[in-house]
Amino acid sequence: MEKIVAYNLTKKEKDFSIIDEVSFTVHEGEILALVGQEHSGKTLVTKLIQSISRINSGNAAINGHDTAQGLRDTAQTTGVFIDAQNFYNEKNCYETLEHNARLLGKRFMHTQAMNILNLLGLKKVKSVPLYLLNPSQMIRLKLAVALIAMPNILILDEPFKSLTEEEAREVRKILKTLADDFDVAILITARDFSGVEEIFDTAAIIDDGMIVSVKSYNELVRQNAPYTKVGISTPMPNSAARFIEQTFGYETHLCGSDVIVDTLPDKAQMMYEELTKNKITVYGMTRINKSIGELLFDLVKKRQGE
Repeated sequence: MEKIVAYNLTKKEKDFSIIDEVSFTVHEGEILALVGQEHSGKTLVTKLIQSISRINSGNAAINGHDTAQGLRDTAQTTGVFIDAQNFYNEKNCYETLEHNARLLGKRFMHTQAMNILNLLGLKKVKSVPLYLLNPSQMIRLKLAVALIAMPNILILDEPFKSLTEEEAREVRKILKTLADDFDVAILITARDFSGVEEIFDTAAIIDDGMIVSVKSYNELVRQNAPYTKVGISTPMPNSAARFIEQTFGYETHLCGSDVIVDTLPDKAQMMYEELTKNKITVYGMTRINKSIGELLFDLVKKRQGE
């Protein structure tokens, strides 16, 4: 079931499109990662979906409701994480959850609030005024507020900033559980794949306000499969790199005594034979699969025509 739909979303400033016909869909139980570098437009897209910023053309829907008609029908079923979100600093974590539940018109339940605080490692500071919390605790409180409505949709704008790797890993587990076990649809933005690669089902790659690619994790892996890096261990790295560039036309990089080269798997054996034929000693060759993060970089470069 479609829970979030963005269709040809366009945002203009002085006749210049800063978001240009962005389209994607997030289904029930799916985690879609909207990935792009800083200023690529990903945060603005989340604002357009929620009608926080006005859409010039196209439309967005949450739970089947056109968000341009207002969020009254969707607010109670959508949890939103915004890093810039402000709270009353004199309140504590528990009071903040209670306040936000009532703002949403939700019945506040003590057990539910304590479970969320415990889940996000905030139980011990539940009575601490917000102005005494550290940045990591504030990030987790904003996630707690997003969860207090028991939403079937989560929209999370770079939720892992200011978290340690261990904290981020725990939050990723929570998000994966919400999607897999409770069918929550999750739209999450990230600057690179390092924070979301473990959990996303679909990636929408955005660059300069345009969607470069929308593919499932499996599609990205299959697309990546033919293209590999080969690490060539040799006592003559400079000679080997120069020979490979001249003979095969491949770009090479040196990493210590290894030569790193982008190639196709079936070319590796031929490369080895030509190197040894020309008296360049090769200790070994290792196939290095590109990461999905590298694939993002390649797709963006391809779009920019570099």
